[in-house]
Amino acid sequence: MKRTQKFIAAEKLALEIGLPIDDDLYSKLEANNWFWDSKQQWWVKGEEPDPPSNLIKIRIWADKDKVNTDVNNLIQAMNSLGYQLEEKSELYHCRPPKQLEARIYLTFSRKIINMKAQVEDWEIEGTLANLKFEREIRSGKPSLKNPTVEEVRKGKR
Repeated sequence: MKRTQKFIAAEKLALEIGLPIDDDLYSKLEANNWFWDSKQQWWVKGEEPDPPSNLIKIRIWADKDKVNTDVNNLIQAMNSLGYQLEEKSELYHCRPPKQLEARIYLTFSRKIINMKAQVEDWEIEGTLANLKFEREIRSGKPSLKNPTVEEVRKGKR
């Protein structure tokens, strides 16, 4: 790796905090909440991170004449997998030389179906998928993979 100021500072910091110095040093520092500040020319400790959101954001970039069809197909597919459309942007046309393409931004959230159910003598509260999986566990035949929303709705799991 090049002996840049960033790398030299990373080596010094790694020695201070006990990380091994190798080609993956930047990734290891970032995984330990250290980030390069180009103005200070030093690695700074990151703040306490926000909890992850329940949202999935997707950018669809396609032929401007087909992008709406692609978006509608993606929305249907995501709904069938248990995601709910929260926001759909307007159509953004691309600048030359990509003017025959356009973008739409989508935001989905996970659908959570909370309910209570009686499984034998146990009362369980959770999502429909959790309830089905709990039944499998109690029957002694649990599946190793998580059920899809469609499997749960069709009663396959």
